[in-house]
Amino acid sequence: MPQVTIYADPSLEESIHISIEDTQFGVTAGPGEFVKLPSVGGKRKVLVTYKGVETAILLNMCILGAIQILPPVGIDSGGFVRYKNYTRPLPEL
Repeated sequence: MPQVTIYADPSLEESIHISIEDTQFGVTAGPGEFVKLPSVGGKRKVLVTYKGVETAILLNMCILGAIQILPPVGIDSGGFVRYKNYTRPLPEL
């Protein structure tokens, strides 16, 4: 089964939990860790929980490379994480 790679940025202060909405798939990643989720095809809502705050992210599950999860920024963030495409070469997982 194809997989999507998630990278928990080293600047996160604690682990994140990532799950695909409406499925049983979920993983936990510590700061600086790469993890894989099954690619269930198409665009899917992925839920990222960090410090008790859940952030919903709409991801293309066919993406090449990885998605980097970054810590919230600013008081107005509400504790929601940010994300971006991870552009550096991936380690062997």
